[in-house]
Amino acid sequence: MRDPSSYGVVAAGWGFAEGAGMFAAITLAPLTKARQDGELVARCKTTGRAGQRHGSKKDRCPMQMKVVPPVRVLSAPHRITLAEVGKTASAVCAAVEADAAAQGMTVNGPWMFIYRNLPHDPDTPFEIEFCLPVQSGAVYHGRHVLKTLPGATCAAHVHEGPLDRLFDSYATLLRAAAARGCRLSGESREIYHCWQGPQAAENRVEILFALEPEPA
Repeated sequence: MRDPSSYGVVAAGWGFAEGAGMFAAITLAPLTKARQDGELVARCKTTGRAGQRHGSKKDRCPMQMKVVPPVRVLSAPHRITLAEVGKTASAVCAAVEADAAAQGMTVNGPWMFIYRNLPHDPDTPFEIEFCLPVQSGAVYHGRHVLKTLPGATCAAHVHEGPLDRLFDSYATLLRAAAARGCRLSGESREIYHCWQGPQAAENRVEILFALEPEPA
């Protein structure tokens, strides 16, 4: 597994120095782009092209709806600021990987970062979990948390390429979710399906916004 010191996507990719308040700006402003994204989502729904990886990026849907199943993870929960994510991820990911190896666990999935109630600025503390999917049949006696992340219905978008464009992918997904009328729960996830370094064109980071359950 690659050196996790270059994870910490929020610090590097979101660019909060210039993007503070993005959630409020995108979900509240009457953007023409949101209407365009909404039309594309509607076309994807009728043509079945959501999530398609072939064809030009221009033709791909900005959002797909997916049900994420529960997953067993070794988790390191923290309460930090957005400005601290990068340096925290470096140490935490290395510690979690070492713990999993020492406990004889088998890693069976890519790293997941779970964010809850992200603030609109880089200095307000919030809850984050650094999660490594694992298989473990033994009783755990480590300093992290072995748990099952619950499943969720999510609005999803896959970012491809360098991290300095990740902010654009978040914006695209938020606009599409707003156009679709999605009710976001406040939890978001990043899944690192392919990681080759901050500037690599081969990176594939899936962004997931968990949705509120439908009213009964």
